[in-house]
Amino acid sequence: MRARPLQLACAALAVGAAVALVACVDLFHDTNFKTLCEADASAPGCGAVDAGQVADVQTAADAGADAATDFCALDTDAAKATAAHACAWLGACEGPYEHNTFGQCVFEAIQAYDCSVRPNMKVKGSIFAYWSCLANVKTCDDVNRCVYPGNTPVCNGSGAKFNSCAGNNVTRVACSDTAQMNAHPTFVANCNAQGRRCIQPDKADSIAFCAASDTSNDAGCNSGCEGAILHDCEDAGLTYALDLGRDCKNVGAGTCAGSDGGSVCAPSGVACANGTLVCSMNVAIDCRSGVEDRVDCAKLGANTATCTTPAVMGPAWDPAYACVGPTTCGPDSCTGTTVHGCANGIVYSVDCKAVGLTTCAASQPVPVGPDYDPTEVRAACKP
Repeated sequence: MRARPLQLACAALAVGAAVALVACVDLFHDTNFKTLCEADASAPGCGAVDAGQVADVQTAADAGADAATDFCALDTDAAKATAAHACAWLGACEGPYEHNTFGQCVFEAIQAYDCSVRPNMKVKGSIFAYWSCLANVKTCDDVNRCVYPGNTPVCNGSGAKFNSCAGNNVTRVACSDTAQMNAHPTFVANCNAQGRRCIQPDKADSIAFCAASDTSNDAGCNSGCEGAILHDCEDAGLTYALDLGRDCKNVGAGTCAGSDGGSVCAPSGVACANGTLVCSMNVAIDCRSGVEDRVDCAKLGANTATCTTPAVMGPAWDPAYACVGPTTCGPDSCTGTTVHGCANGIVYSVDCKAVGLTTCAASQPVPVGPDYDPTEVRAACKP
C-alpha cells in the first residue's frame, strides 16, 4: 500500500457579481456578491431546504430533500457563486482543514451544485442535504447545523489535543491543545459529505478519521467493491490501513462497479464499452463502470484546467482528479480580505467581505493527527 497525501496546486476561480473566471499563476473578488437565493428567493431550489431546517442532514435526506431542491436549476455562474459562499463559511466556522479547506471544498462543491460539470454523477441523500444546507448559510450557527447532526460538541479546555467521532459517527471533531473551556472545536468535518463515516481505529490514540470503512490492520482492508462501498486501502504510515474509498450510495447510480484498481462509483447514464478513463479535449470520460461518467474540466477549473490521464493528484477511482490546473502553487494565502486555496492544480479565491464574512486569516493552529503537517499554512475567512 502507498500513502496518498492530498496534493494541492493553481488556476483561479474569481467570484464576483457575475462570478468571472480568470486564469492565474499565483493567486478574485467583488463587493456585491450574492448567491442565487439572495438575488432571487423565489428561484428554484431557494428556501426549500434552509440551514435551520437541516439540524440532521440524514433526516433531511430521508425526508426527501433531494426532491425539494433542484441544483440543476442553477446556471454555471450561480453554481460557482454558491460553491464559493458555502465553502468560505465552512472554513470560517469549522476550521480550514482537509475537505473544509477552501480550495478542496470548492473543487467538490462545484461538482454538486453545477449539474453540467458532471451530469451523470449527481449527488443525493445525505450528501445532497449537506450541500443544500450550506448553499445559503448566513451565520456559524447555520453552518453548525449543516455539519453536525445535533448539538455541536465543545472542547473541554484540558490542554490536551484529541480527535474523536461524534453524531453517530457522522462527524469528526478535533481540538487543539490551546482550546479553551467550552470552546468550539478547532476542526469539525461532516464525514457523510465525503461519502464516508468517522472511525477511530485505535481509540487509545484519540485519533479519528473520515473513512469508507472501519479497518484495524492491512489484512482487514481489501480494495474493490463491497456492495455500494468502494474500498481504497491505503497505508497512512500507521500500524493499520485506512480505507480512503467512499460509500457510493449517494452519488450517481448509487452503486460501486468494477474490481480492485478498476473500481469506481457508477454514474447513471449511457452505457460505454472501452472500460477506461480517457480525455476528449478538456473532458474526462470514464467508462470503467460500463456507464459513461463525463467531467467537464474547463468548467471545474476556470477554463484553464485540462484533462490528463492517469489522474495522479487524487484517488485514481475519481475521474474529477484527471482535471488538472496549469501549475503547482504554494500554501493557502490571504490578499487583504481575499482567501486563496488550491486543489488539484487549481486555485479558487473569494473576497470574504463579499460573502458576509470579515477578513482572511492565515497560519491557523493545526489539530492533532498523523495526517497533518504542522508547518503547512492554512487560510480561511473569519466570521
